[in-house]
Amino acid sequence: MKIALSGATGFLGTALKQHLLDLGLEVIPLTRLDIYAKSKDLSKVLHGCDVVIHLAGANIFRRWTRYAKQAIYSSRICTTQNIVNAMSILDSEHRPKQLICASAIGIYETDSSIHEENSQYLRTDYLGELIQEWEKQANSAKDSEVNVAILRTGIVLHHSGGALKKLLPLFKLGLGGKLSSGNQPFPFIALTDYLRAVVHILNNKLTGVYNLVSPEIITNKEFTKELATKLHRPAIFAVPAFALRLALGEVSKELTETPFIKPAALLSSGFQFSMPSISSTLTNGIK
Repeated sequence: MKIALSGATGFLGTALKQHLLDLGLEVIPLTRLDIYAKSKDLSKVLHGCDVVIHLAGANIFRRWTRYAKQAIYSSRICTTQNIVNAMSILDSEHRPKQLICASAIGIYETDSSIHEENSQYLRTDYLGELIQEWEKQANSAKDSEVNVAILRTGIVLHHSGGALKKLLPLFKLGLGGKLSSGNQPFPFIALTDYLRAVVHILNNKLTGVYNLVSPEIITNKEFTKELATKLHRPAIFAVPAFALRLALGEVSKELTETPFIKPAALLSSGFQFSMPSISSTLTNGIK
């Protein structure tokens, strides 16, 4: 199987690329130049690939300046649109048969509902509308008879990257703590299960939306306590919401207002988590 992979140098992309190679699959990394190229040029790169996995996207956890919002938009909407257009140029024999596209749990309302993939309670603010447009562009590949799977991904935990890599030094020094009240949900997934879930979707040619989060629902406070316990360190500090707003501006609410989520579609498809709890995830995820 020949797989074109964007975002191959990021935290998730690097891990996924190696995982796919370990499984004996051929991986064609799509560079930034590739995904921003003219559709006709990109189609030459995708020619003969069986699957496209699109993970590329600019970091959202920074101040949402006008420039940042532009980068966040173009790196998701424009690149997805370009990939779909490039696939449509190819004849059916040489066109990828499957598009697996990253998305985010930030699409869901942050009320008390527990969201499954069919939830109609979607956000209508800047990020919510951006994610909905992102998914719309990915789903337009269906017009070219391409199967589409959408990965609404939670907080992927592993010491090699992402949130945990940034938190570990602080917690090891005893400087860790909850964010705001700590009562907000903390939808997480172990890196190992993230990789296994993507391969499960790939191998079974699954379509539709998938919440890539662990089945265990916990809060930020519970995550903080568990990480501190695993490291045998105290976690007595708290970062107040106003401090996060001062530091990050508008994006700070993505840390203090998060949704409750269940991986209903993934479980229904027969996927079994190897690290379903925060305890097992951190046991295997910290260094």
